[in-house]
Amino acid sequence: MFENVLKNFGFGCMRLPMNNGEVNLEEFQKMVDYFLENGFNYFDTATGYLNGLSELALKSCLTSKYPRDKYFFVNKLSPSFFETHDDLEPYFNKQLESCGVEYFDLYLMHAQNANLFKKYQAARAYEFALEKKALGKVKHFGISFHDTPEVLDNILTSYPEIEVVQLQFNYLDYENPNVQSKRCYEVCVKHNKKVIVMEPVKGGTLVNLTKAAQDILTSHTTSSNAGFAIRFAASFENVKMVLSGMSNFEQVVDNINHMKEFKPLSQEEFQAAWDVVEILKKETRNTVKLNVLAASTVVTDAVVSYKKKHSEVFFQVIQNETETDCDISVTTDMADVSLLPAFKKRRVIAEKIYLAVPKNSKYANYSSISLKEVKEEGFVNLAGSRLFRAVCDRFCAYAGFKPHNSFESDSPVAVRNIIGASAGVGFWPEYSWGSVSADVALIPIVEPECQREIVIGLHESPLPSTVAPDFYEYLLQFLQKRCRKSTK
Repeated sequence: MFENVLKNFGFGCMRLPMNNGEVNLEEFQKMVDYFLENGFNYFDTATGYLNGLSELALKSCLTSKYPRDKYFFVNKLSPSFFETHDDLEPYFNKQLESCGVEYFDLYLMHAQNANLFKKYQAARAYEFALEKKALGKVKHFGISFHDTPEVLDNILTSYPEIEVVQLQFNYLDYENPNVQSKRCYEVCVKHNKKVIVMEPVKGGTLVNLTKAAQDILTSHTTSSNAGFAIRFAASFENVKMVLSGMSNFEQVVDNINHMKEFKPLSQEEFQAAWDVVEILKKETRNTVKLNVLAASTVVTDAVVSYKKKHSEVFFQVIQNETETDCDISVTTDMADVSLLPAFKKRRVIAEKIYLAVPKNSKYANYSSISLKEVKEEGFVNLAGSRLFRAVCDRFCAYAGFKPHNSFESDSPVAVRNIIGASAGVGFWPEYSWGSVSADVALIPIVEPECQREIVIGLHESPLPSTVAPDFYEYLLQFLQKRCRKSTK
């Protein structure tokens, strides 16, 4: 299937350059053009990436600008966009339309694990994809995978038609018991399946190394940290493609410099990788790996407060729903937690959601409000890729309308300031974003009931942090204190 792929490095389109909640199409166009000009043609997306904006950006900057034979286009059947077999056809057709193509070169069953595999089986999703392949709407068929080698072996045995497997694969996760990259790779070899690599730099972890780890790499390679990690993944025989999520032009240039004339790692460089892993293992004892998918403002406040008392503790903060290696996660009841490591402890804290309005608006003196009363107003929201946005869109759907978004931002502070400037209304969580400014009023919502649950988890870890349990308890107390303060 890789005969039409020009190089072994692909453009993962999940972290594109953004501007006020929208893809910066001018910057992305420059990235796409440079990528193609240098002999690369593999593009990977999914409907959930940037809440659908990734697909539309590729239509604007790739599929509407270049002949169909100039690029290899990969999309996925994602679990959150279907429930039954009847949902699959309209979803697939919408994907083709959003991407501006008549067929996908490769179609993956997205984020497969033991639980999701059952859902896909019940909906006959694999059979649907194979039917599309027979019709020429899908040229090749595969899966992306996040689970144990045993689960992968079962899926590949159940569906031998699978041509390729996309795996999380990097030198830090190679022997990691939570991820088991090596063993999953070996299952693919056993079944004679080619491998596509995702997360080669582990969400940036292998780019921003500690000084001790950096010193080892600097003395053994001339590659950048990202280039070294990508070359590591591409050095394995069955790996035919390595993806990188690139968010600016400089990252595209750097990665292409290392992959245009690809050279596998030398034995000396492989040894440097293993030495870095050992250094990082030792240093994780005093590091908390924190996956923040909700309540980022209050969690950041808690980290700052804790650091004042424990300056020797380090924090590695990530925001990745598919991250399988973290000590503590903060998410909501709407999130798919199936990819997170097993919970050692778990606490759920309820949080009311208020309507935030300008102090000079006609609603400011209301003692309570129904959402349908503001259905014609412009809404100021977090960008669509955030879980809080999904929660708020659900509230509006319950009230019988789709909000008209007058402004979007990745920043709660920006949302607050724009509401205060009388540019619209918006949602504001009870305590996790802190207090509003003097020019904003918070109104209780009585219809529908607007509340979310924040889920704080302490997880099993193959590289246990000695300080993570203490910070977990501190974070719980910090959140509860902030909650009590907000209700006074």
